Amino acid sequence: MKWLSIIIVSILTIQPLAAQEFKSFQTKQLCGPWKNVAVTLKEYNEDVLFTADGQQIDLQNKSYNSGMIFQVNQETGTWSLVSIYGDGTACVVATGNAFRPYSK
Repeated sequence: MKWLSIIIVSILTIQPLAAQEFKSFQTKQLCGPWKNVAVTLKEYNEDVLFTADGQQIDLQNKSYNSGMIFQVNQETGTWSLVSIYGDGTACVVATGNAFRPYSK
């Protein structure tokens, strides 16, 4: 009986925590043909730091695979994260400043 009580308390404690782990919100992304997006981003003199395979999920929970490009200007600290889809559409997922290399 003691173990059953521990299990029930654990489940009741963990479940609300799990529900709080993921939050969703709507965002607006600037999208267009990769050629046009690349020209706009070139104004910031950012170089590609790394690429990756990514995934975006729309409001209807449909998943879209994309290539991801993270580019930075290491002198000014600006950065951009761009997703590029198979049809050539590119979306600026996020931009920012104060880029700095991570160190432990």
